[in-house]
Amino acid sequence: GVDISLSMLKVARSISEREGIPLPWVRTDGFQLPFKNGGFNRLVAREALCHVADADLPGVLQEITRVLAKGARFYLLEQVSESPLWQHHPKAPFVTKRSVDSIRQFFQDAGYRELEAVVIRRPRFPGIYFVQFGLLPEVLVPYLARWELWLNRRFGRLRTRRWQNALFVFEKR
Repeated sequence: GVDISLSMLKVARSISEREGIPLPWVRTDGFQLPFKNGGFNRLVAREALCHVADADLPGVLQEITRVLAKGARFYLLEQVSESPLWQHHPKAPFVTKRSVDSIRQFFQDAGYRELEAVVIRRPRFPGIYFVQFGLLPEVLVPYLARWELWLNRRFGRLRTRRWQNALFVFEKR
C-alpha cells in the first residue's frame, strides 16, 4: 500500500492488521515509487489520481507504468464528471473529477489499453441510508451494495453532468 499521508497509512495498516492481511505500507508520492521495474501485475488506485494535478499526472502515470509488468492490469476507481461545475469544489481545491475522455486520454498517452469502464455509483439516495437511520438491519449492507452495483452497471450511463464513481480497467501494453 502506498500513500503520501502518514495518517492514511496508519489507518490502512490498522485495518489490514485487524483483518489479518499482512501488507507492507510505504509513505511516498507518485513521482518516485521505491519498487523495481515491472514488479507488479496488478495495481488498484481508489480516488487517488483525482488528487494529482493535470500537469503532474503524465509523470505520475509514467512512474506507475515503470513498476508494472507488461500486460499488468490497472484498476482505477475515480469520481468523474463531464461538467466543469462538478469537477471542482471550493472546499476541495486540490481534487479534480476529470471527464471520462480526459482519463482515457491520459492513460492512452501513458501506454495503456482500456479493457472496461463502468459506473459503480451515482449520486442519489443510496440504500445504505436506510441502514444508517435504522430502517433496515446492518446485516443487509452487503446485499444493498451488490444491488446498487448491479443497478449502476445495468442502467448507469458512464457520462453524466453530475459526478459519479466509475471503475476503469486498463492494461499496460
